[in-house]
Amino acid sequence: MKRAGKSFCGLILTISLGVSVLAGTSTFAQTRATNTPYNNVQETSIVGYTNASGAEVTTTAYMQYYNSSSSDTAIYTVTKVGATLYNNVAAPFIGSGGDPVLAVDPFVGRTYLAGVEYGTQYSTQGILNVWYSDNGGQSGWNRVTVGSSTQYKYWDKTSVAVSWHSGTRGTVYASALTPGRIRVYRSTDGGQSYTEPSAPNSGVAVSGWVQSPILSVDPNTGYVYLFWIDWTNSRIRVARSTQMGASFVEMQSLQLTAGTLLIPQYDIFCTASGNTTCDNLCSNDDYYCVKADSMFALRFNMFSNTFGVVWHQRNTTDNRTDVYFAYYSPSNFWSTPSRVNSVTTGDQWHPALDWDNSGNYLVTYYDRRDNPTYNFWYRMYATKLTAWGNRIGSDTLVTTDSSNVANLRLAASSPSRNIYTLGEYHDVWFWNGHWTLSYIFAPYPYTDEVYLSVVNP
Repeated sequence: MKRAGKSFCGLILTISLGVSVLAGTSTFAQTRATNTPYNNVQETSIVGYTNASGAEVTTTAYMQYYNSSSSDTAIYTVTKVGATLYNNVAAPFIGSGGDPVLAVDPFVGRTYLAGVEYGTQYSTQGILNVWYSDNGGQSGWNRVTVGSSTQYKYWDKTSVAVSWHSGTRGTVYASALTPGRIRVYRSTDGGQSYTEPSAPNSGVAVSGWVQSPILSVDPNTGYVYLFWIDWTNSRIRVARSTQMGASFVEMQSLQLTAGTLLIPQYDIFCTASGNTTCDNLCSNDDYYCVKADSMFALRFNMFSNTFGVVWHQRNTTDNRTDVYFAYYSPSNFWSTPSRVNSVTTGDQWHPALDWDNSGNYLVTYYDRRDNPTYNFWYRMYATKLTAWGNRIGSDTLVTTDSSNVANLRLAASSPSRNIYTLGEYHDVWFWNGHWTLSYIFAPYPYTDEVYLSVVNP
């Protein structure tokens, strides 16, 4: 059966749509995807595929607070099948959880959702779950507990990836950050059960201040790659497994030198002048402070056979943040980082990226260029890049209105908790000739909801 989606060099999955990215030709449509009248939402992830009926199925996962004063969270999804939205579908678990990340096996139409769980009100154990659904979460999710620990109650930043390599196709890999180690698990039965290869020493041992582990599988070789950010040493690190996750060897890392990574050593009210961890996203009113640690996003690009990586960091000239791009080659070298955004007014942060059928990227990010005086309105912008990081045209607005962080519920309810009002990431996915990005937005008179923008080249 043919599926109209991405066409990959050397991988028969889809038919080519012949889409090319040309400067200045993008159009977009913005949709409010959720209806959460009481609770704050954060941290979106998105994937899509074409189902057996020929309909495009796009799933967005997000984290939602139980109420405006609670620190407990849950994971929900919204699924778009054709033009129909099925929103506010809960991923079942007990207690509190978050950090949702999605992956998809388009060969069989199965979607995977990874997330951490903290037992009942953080009191029992740390748990890594990976749910699965054969209709994108439209009718709910099947919960599988991948790993747990009563010793390490705090598990953080999940990742999940599915192999599209012909020899390991359908193998699912999941990871979570635990104290001193990024743990990696594997499923060879379509996500029904998981093992931890080389337990208790699976994955990669880490030291210092690290975050944001991301798994990816090279579809040409089936090799598993694990990337993470090293705040202590200002590096993006990568390790590779040639044995389906059984063991990892650290490869060449990327040393970041053009600016300052933003780390969680913050004045919670962002009152210090030039505080490098407040990201300059504050007005004089603490309610408008938004915390934005440097995380990163990546995709394996099957046209260039490289991993495209984007992140934000503070530049050295005016204490503003910019978005940067570099690629990592499986031949074990990194390209020189280059700035993505062509306009540097205000701040640009929390980028995401995906590539089209010509191998060109759309990089999307939160942006404050349109409110330089007060710096508390933001929009979503996008920049097109070649697979090698060369900018195509100028930055493009992909939202129809501005969003005011004062409208976001955590910011409005408690200035001491607005440090992560938008969460720590958003996402974008290319399928069927267009990109769909999912993000948190609050255009007047609404408070924060998940929005989708469909961008056509």
